[in-house]
Amino acid sequence: MLTTSLAVLASALQPASAISPAKATDLCLDSRMRKMAADLVGTWSQNYPFARVIIGSDGQYGDLGVPHPAVTGSNFVVCAASYNLIKVGRDGRSYSVTMDRFYFRITDTGEGYQVSLEDLPDSLEGTGMTSRELIGRFKIDGRPYADILAENQRHIEGRRQ
Repeated sequence: MLTTSLAVLASALQPASAISPAKATDLCLDSRMRKMAADLVGTWSQNYPFARVIIGSDGQYGDLGVPHPAVTGSNFVVCAASYNLIKVGRDGRSYSVTMDRFYFRITDTGEGYQVSLEDLPDSLEGTGMTSRELIGRFKIDGRPYADILAENQRHIEGRRQ
């Protein structure tokens, strides 16, 4: 079962009997967990117009950089990872969409594992995060997406004059 968590990584709730470092690392590196996290980024991207544009329906084809444990608990690990997606533009040239850092949680439910996004909220409402902060996490071909948006806006305004 795939879900998206609205929890913020800043919680310092770490039980005394956390899962072992080796097990936490194995879970973060597990290809099935990484695939589920990439799928969730793709699903998440449909909630925001800018993300639908740059990720679209191809989010599940993204790749996670080498994830590593950031926080462990008695039945979960929060993994830090990067995200990279290669897309093909309208002109037939490829480009990359990247997010240098995001967090996903793997929870042992007793019957298997559940993966959720830790710091990519379904909605900004009630999170204290701004759309500018969220947009600022993405790059296109290594350039900050916020810069590309500003450049496009200047180009559009120049045409109007």
